[in-house]
Amino acid sequence: MNANDTAVRNQLSIQALAALLFIKVNGPSTPLFNPTPYVMSCGYEKGIIRQQTNRLESKVNSRTR
Repeated sequence: MNANDTAVRNQLSIQALAALLFIKVNGPSTPLFNPTPYVMSCGYEKGIIRQQTNRLESKVNSRTR
């Protein structure tokens, strides 16, 4: 547990902070934002999410047998 709580690991990078600030200033308000199209275009259509889901399901199924 202590290995995860280090100064470097818990540090927010300048790039991440800049991206979050840009979205907060220029993006739509939270109730109006629909993330589904972005999620689907980033991973689901490329098969990444399906592959990860299938891998996790096969691990779970092999452990329960």
